[in-house]
Amino acid sequence: MPRLWQLALLHRPTWGGAAGGAVLWAFCAAFSHLLVTLDDAELFDGARPFGLETLRTICTALKQCAISAHWQTARERAAAGSAPGGPPAALRVALLRLTQQLYDRDARRPFMGGAQAC
Repeated sequence: MPRLWQLALLHRPTWGGAAGGAVLWAFCAAFSHLLVTLDDAELFDGARPFGLETLRTICTALKQCAISAHWQTARERAAAGSAPGGPPAALRVALLRLTQQLYDRDARRPFMGGAQAC
């Protein structure tokens, strides 16, 4: 999972496009699936698969991406090289699902620091 996140970060400038969006979708789908099997102790105390600082970074990046995926202007889409309709629906769904799962984890055991929550 950490290697997939590093790969996604390499493609971050193109998350709204085909190549970057595919990598981000793969990360979101895989991490979402893994979160179903991890309990809070494994995620937070065992730092599995990420430490808290990396988890905060992931939450912040995914939140920003989810916002731009839904409220992106035509100029922003053109700059990102994405299709006129924005990122594919599958990416938006996977992104929102993972963001919601991380938000739920933060609600049970805060790790984002209050107002900065996922």
